[in-house]
Amino acid sequence: YEKWDPKKAYTKGDKVEHQGTVYEAVQNHQGNGDPNWIFALALWNPLT
Repeated sequence: YEKWDPKKAYTKGDKVEHQGTVYEAVQNHQGNGDPNWIFALALWNPLT
């Protein structure tokens, strides 16, 4: 999986890797550079 980029736009269903965990986007969203957004359950669902 590609590394999560806090400034990238993601589409629902996209999968990324961050700190050894794979996350699936729960909704379409545009990152704003906030490093904590990967932990927002409204945006990302941890799979591993």
